[in-house]
Amino acid sequence: MASRTDGVKTKALIMAGGKATRMKGEIEKPLIDLDGIRLIGHVIESTSKVKDMKDIFVAISKNTPKTKRFLSEHYPHVNLIETSGAGYHQDMVEAIIYRKLYFPILVISSDMPLMESSYMDKVIGIFSKEKCDSLSVFIRAEKQTLHGSHSFDLEGEMVVPAGINIINGISIGSEEIPQYNLIEDYDPHFININTEGDLDLARAFLSSRK
Repeated sequence: MASRTDGVKTKALIMAGGKATRMKGEIEKPLIDLDGIRLIGHVIESTSKVKDMKDIFVAISKNTPKTKRFLSEHYPHVNLIETSGAGYHQDMVEAIIYRKLYFPILVISSDMPLMESSYMDKVIGIFSKEKCDSLSVFIRAEKQTLHGSHSFDLEGEMVVPAGINIINGISIGSEEIPQYNLIEDYDPHFININTEGDLDLARAFLSSRK
């Protein structure tokens, strides 16, 4: 098993290089407005509140040039990593290798604007107790209706990926990475903004909280 470090408590990687083919309009998905804040702004602000969080990396690509400019102007404290934009997993691997992120790192999609820092703290706490080099969060398929991903069987339950993971970067390239699967019931905080309908639901949820 790859060696572990305490870096998981202070490092995060936000994925923001996708094409967003299911969204209407020409605006890059990370820059969509939700309650006066861009989607990626919500994620950065929540991630910044995670206990002992010091370093935030954002993976951008040729698909999101305006996002790159926006982050440079409004969030200069985040570290930008340019990837190929080939896909979520490949971009994650590229970012880890390119910037030598060889420590446990929290990985979250930029289209999860309702995810709270308290849940990220929970995931980090579970990861720190498990003897594995990765943790992935999944949502029970029968409990959710918002994710566009196809469900699949995992440990006897039909699930979809939630969009939040932890991986020890030093294990990248290993033939098999020990993984802990955290399976949760659906909650509005897990909303991924993949369609206009998802965006409407997120707006309705924020309005109801007010």
